[in-house]
Order: sequence, then structure tokens, then C-alpha cells
Amino acid sequence: MNRKDVQWIRDNFMSCYCKVFVRNEESGRCHCGRHIQEHRQKVPNDEEESMAQIWSREKRIGKEPTNGLGRVLFDDDDHFASRYIRLSDDTPQDLVFKLLKNKWRVNNPGMVVSAIGSLENFIIKREVKSLIKHGIIKAVSKTKGWIITSGLDKGFVKVIGDAVHQYG
Repeated sequence: MNRKDVQWIRDNFMSCYCKVFVRNEESGRCHCGRHIQEHRQKVPNDEEESMAQIWSREKRIGKEPTNGLGRVLFDDDDHFASRYIRLSDDTPQDLVFKLLKNKWRVNNPGMVVSAIGSLENFIIKREVKSLIKHGIIKAVSKTKGWIITSGLDKGFVKVIGDAVHQYG
């Protein structure tokens, strides 16, 4: 990406961050779902501690110009490099489309697979997992489709990520 495109992305796309780690006693993670290492402020102050019982996205999540963008290389082969961007979940679709079509010059997909999952792993038979992985990759390959995920490395999203790594 050239500097002009990088600046355009930083001017137009925001990413989210959790302002302070507040432990969810059930999972041990923050209420936002992330680990303590992924937070700027590790210990809440007194006011934030009292708010922990009423954790809300509006009060705890901040936005800033995205710093998550670039290329991912697969198997040290530049031919299999993919662009990525971390963006806020409320980013306008037309802005994402403009990025994909006008800046990255990506062709329209024949289909889009959106994989969203929880923070928890789940038990699935090896044969079923293999069928899912092979089927998703085959369908996306034949249609020149896109796979869009939450980026989590857990649950169903991890299965999809493993499929891309294994077959993609």
C-alpha cells in the first residue's frame, strides 16, 4: 500500500479498544472478551470499579484511527499475501466497499461467507469438522467468494481459520 492509501485508511477507519480491564469472574477475561494483556489500563480506578457491575459497551469501548492494517503472508510466499484491516463493527458498509473496490481493487465476490462465533471452543467430531472445512473452502473457491470473520481464534471461527490455512 502506498502512503496516500494508508493515510486515507487512517483518516476514514476507526478500530475499537477497551478502555480498562475489568475482570469477568465467569471467564477470567475482561467483560469485552479480551485478556488483560490486551488492555492499556490494567487496574480500574475506584469509579470504574463501581461501574464494573454495570459494564456497558458505550462506557467502556473507545475508538481511535485504526493501526491494524497491512498484509499477511502465508507460507512465506508473496503470492499468497492478503491485505487486512482492523475496523470498528459499526463502520459504514459503503466505506468498506469503497476500500475494497477503489483502493484494493478487489473483484466482486460470487458469495460471501460470514463466520461469527463465541469466545468458547466447542466439541465437534473430527469427521464433521473435516467436512465443514473442506466444504467451505470448496464453495468459496468455486464461486471466487470471500470469507469474513470476527477474527477470533476460538470456536467456529477457528475452524474456518484452520480451513483457510489448511486448504486455502
